[in-house]
Amino acid sequence: MDTLMVDNIGKKYSGRWIFRNLSCRVEKGVHTAILGKNGAGKSTLLKIISGYITPNEGSIMVAGKLIDPAIVAFNAPYIDFPEEMTLRELTDFYFSFKKLIPATRPETVFDECGLLFSMSHRLNSFSSGMKQKVKLSLSFLTSAEIYLFDEPSSHLDDQSVKWFRSRISTISKEAFVFIGSNSEITETTSCSFSIKLS
Repeated sequence: MDTLMVDNIGKKYSGRWIFRNLSCRVEKGVHTAILGKNGAGKSTLLKIISGYITPNEGSIMVAGKLIDPAIVAFNAPYIDFPEEMTLRELTDFYFSFKKLIPATRPETVFDECGLLFSMSHRLNSFSSGMKQKVKLSLSFLTSAEIYLFDEPSSHLDDQSVKWFRSRISTISKEAFVFIGSNSEITETTSCSFSIKLS
C-alpha cells in the first residue's frame, strides 16, 4: 500500500517558525484531520502537502516521490475563481486541466447540493455558501490521488454540511484525504487519524 511520508518538515515566515520537526506516516484510504488553534499552521501544512509551497526543512513524499500538484484536488474558502464566468463555464474550464472522475456527470453532484438550476448563472451572483459548494463539488468531481479540504464547512448551512459529510464518504479508497478543521464535530467525522499542531 502506498504511504504518504511527512519527514521532519518545518515552515517559517518572517523568521518565525509556524511548526517544526513534524513527522508522520499516513496510509492510503485513511481520512486525516489536521487540527490546531488559529495560526497553528493548518492551512500552511495543507499547502505544503499540495505541493504549492515548499517547507524550509524536511519533505513530504508519496511512494518515495515528491508530490506533483497535478494529482491533488485542493479546496479552501480563500481560493478564488473567475467570478464573471457562469457555473457551467467554470466547470468546463476547470476540467480542461483537471481530470473528471470517469462515468461521472457534474450535473449529478450539483443537483445533490442544490446548484443544478444555477448552472447558467454568473458566479458573482452566488452567495458565499453557494461558492463554497461550487468549490467542494469540483473537488468531489476530480479524479485525484490526494484530496485536501481546508475548513470545508465554511459558510455552509446545516443541510449543506450533511451533504458534504455524505459526499466525502464516496471518495475513492485509493486516495489520501486531509481535512484542516476548526470544527472537529462538524468536519472530521470521517477521519480516523489526526495531526495536531500546537
